[in-house]
Amino acid sequence: MPNREAIDHVLGLLLTSLLASSNGAYAQDRLLGGETQSPRESQAEIDRMIVESGWISDRQRRRDILTNDISPVSASPTRAQKVQELAIDDVAPAPTETADDVQRRQEEELHQLRREVTKLENQFDFSLYQSYRAKSGPGPAVPGALSGGVIPSQGGAEVAFTPPKIGFRDERIFQVYGRVLWSNDPNSISIDGDTLQGGVGARYKPLREQSLWLSVERLIKVGDLAQNSWLARVMYGWQDGYDVKPLRDSWNYTLFYGDAGYFFNGDVFAFYGEARQGWTFNFGDRVLLTPHVIVDGRAQTPNGDTTNYAEVGAGVSLRYLFRESFYRGTAGSFETLVYWKKGFENSPGGFAVTAVLLF
Repeated sequence: MPNREAIDHVLGLLLTSLLASSNGAYAQDRLLGGETQSPRESQAEIDRMIVESGWISDRQRRRDILTNDISPVSASPTRAQKVQELAIDDVAPAPTETADDVQRRQEEELHQLRREVTKLENQFDFSLYQSYRAKSGPGPAVPGALSGGVIPSQGGAEVAFTPPKIGFRDERIFQVYGRVLWSNDPNSISIDGDTLQGGVGARYKPLREQSLWLSVERLIKVGDLAQNSWLARVMYGWQDGYDVKPLRDSWNYTLFYGDAGYFFNGDVFAFYGEARQGWTFNFGDRVLLTPHVIVDGRAQTPNGDTTNYAEVGAGVSLRYLFRESFYRGTAGSFETLVYWKKGFENSPGGFAVTAVLLF
């Protein structure tokens, strides 16, 4: 059962959002039983009552509470979800102003609120990626928890489950997952069965505002070249401009990703790192085109003579966003990455392409 403070917090947020709605006079009349006043008088009375009751009267701050300070109700995702939906109802009507910046700001607020609703109700994630390389060598990695990262691979599939209540609490996320990784036959996208590597594990994001993930995974040997082992990983990512920015034509794109892992079988430590810098062009808030430069590499100790590599190159990302509704933000994407890279050590470089499906 949610505690009294959580319930009071939710009720307060609901009252604040309702009183702050564009139909404030009607809300005041409905809740307080008073006569409907002019919009200016109604808003003044609303602000006075909110201040006297201890609730913040500034509209933007109330939205900040809705989008960022949801932790007191994290034990009750249904209540938190209704708060977000009520806030969307508040923002959704077209503004009286016609300036482009006002409309853009409104769309950005709606976008953030819809993202929060999506996070609160999400329980399952499915990911799939497949690469092709013209020359034999390591496949382009996919930054994120799905990627083989410290496990060299050219393709992978994963299903992750976020448990209710304990899975998402104040931007701290706990998931259990199962995945399979593989490499391809030379100059082909056919899966090399000997390289099939299974894994079952759990991961946790302990920080609210930083994309730091800790995971423990049991690797399960499927193909002859796979292994049975325990793998402990630390993953960290930082990005600027990966998400869509509604009604904006273009923006900066920067990404850093690091993945460190320890294989208990063989006492092996491995690290994968990647950095991208580019510029994103937006087509209807649905298609994102991002030309960028890239640097990536992998190091392993011991036995890194055949697995260590570094690459530098340029390429383009084309990403299509889908699975969106009025109350829910984008929950799926299909991305194609095309690169040409100069390889060092065990990387031959050359042309490479990767397809990534997330939903």
